[in-house]
Amino acid sequence: MGYTVLMDIIQQMLDGMGKMLAKILLGKEAKKEIFVEHAAVGDRLQGKLSALVAEGKINAAEDLLFEELGLFSCPEVYMAGLDFYEHLNSLSEEYLRECDFSKEEIRQGLNDMQKVVLVIKA
Repeated sequence: MGYTVLMDIIQQMLDGMGKMLAKILLGKEAKKEIFVEHAAVGDRLQGKLSALVAEGKINAAEDLLFEELGLFSCPEVYMAGLDFYEHLNSLSEEYLRECDFSKEEIRQGLNDMQKVVLVIKA
């Protein structure tokens, strides 16, 4: 499979997951305070994930993401996960290899994240 095709597939997955998230998790009305708290959780997580990726600790960042998904079933954590995988997808194959990661693991991580969210909502 060519690199461009893979990039298109991953982008379609990100777009589809974002739409699914909006439909599943944002379908109900919640109090403003809950959104503010969740936004802080999402922002904090995004900062931690970015720092770990910059340090070359992509696997540790992915582990943290799934821990947070298990603890906080809110759209902001899911969106931080989508941003995380989108950022990873923009990195070179060489950098990913140096960090013991791959484009295939990005695809698998997105699939796993979607499964976790669906289990949480069930």
